[in-house]
Amino acid sequence: MNALGNIGIDLTSLVLYIVNFGIIVFFVGKYLTGPLVEMLEKRRTQIQTNITEAETLKNEMSKQKMLIDSEKEASEKRLSELESNLKNQNMKQVSELLKQAEEKSSEIISKANELAEKKKTEIMSDAQKDIKQTVKKMVTYIVSNKIPDDVISESVNEAWGKSLRNKK
Repeated sequence: MNALGNIGIDLTSLVLYIVNFGIIVFFVGKYLTGPLVEMLEKRRTQIQTNITEAETLKNEMSKQKMLIDSEKEASEKRLSELESNLKNQNMKQVSELLKQAEEKSSEIISKANELAEKKKTEIMSDAQKDIKQTVKKMVTYIVSNKIPDDVISESVNEAWGKSLRNKK
């Protein structure tokens, strides 16, 4: 034991160091490590529970997303069907309205043509009456005033010449 003393190690100090270290290890093991390990275990189980819940929520969210996507597709399909039905109905209504408008316009045109023909006949009739009266007045004037034959033939020739030039 002297050999240890020669190196500067005291045996009693060494035993005291070992006993102190053992006491510290005992107290640390009993009062610190136990609660620390227990707290770490609780934390591990809490994290594992949270991970499991997150996975469950993720699965539920993906199911909900698939449901929403399928509902969205169905709604879009219904919407496109409704849109095409409305377009078809509008096209039918437009064609029907165009048909009615064409019928009305042809009816109006035929009435206008009839009215024009009637007015034309009235105007022609009035014009013939006016011409007959004018000719009657002229003949009466000619007969009563005894206009010379050369004036009458010159007037007739001049009138015929004008009418022939106008026709050309």
